[in-house]
Amino acid sequence: MGGIGRSIARQLPQSSGVYDNPGVEFKAPKFRAYCLDAAKQYKKFIDAQGVPVVINAVDEPREAGINSWNRNFADSVEYLKILREAGLVASVDPMGDASGATNTDYTPFVDYVDVLSTHAWDLSARMMRLTVARKKILWLYNVGTDRYSWGFYNWRVGSNGRWEWELHGGRSGGNIDG
Repeated sequence: MGGIGRSIARQLPQSSGVYDNPGVEFKAPKFRAYCLDAAKQYKKFIDAQGVPVVINAVDEPREAGINSWNRNFADSVEYLKILREAGLVASVDPMGDASGATNTDYTPFVDYVDVLSTHAWDLSARMMRLTVARKKILWLYNVGTDRYSWGFYNWRVGSNGRWEWELHGGRSGGNIDG
């Protein structure tokens, strides 16, 4: 969704620096309406395909060290609200329970998503427990290339899957492409 938002923002004079100043798009008066309209069109297209789709609002939200594709907590929540208002199945993938730089609590993301995707490590323990307790879908990513994290850990914490990035990602720690 953030990619769609950046594409829309580039067309609006008030947010033309969206790649250098992530989040500036929300300062453009018409941005939210345009983004919601795009999300509704996307929903219509997805429904016509007849396949289940989960839309990731923002890739790895963070409060500092933001890349052009990241957004902070507040802007990520705004994208999630747009997705939900459009009727889309929404997700976000924070790397942990809090932003490392500012210690901003990221566990409230659970309230805004249908699917929460996070790293399978102790820095996400609260978010993983909260997601399962609230009967939301938990996905894990960047879980590594060992059998432990591919299988038993996902089962133990109640994850529904989504093992990516490292899955058959080449030589790593003695593992060979599958």
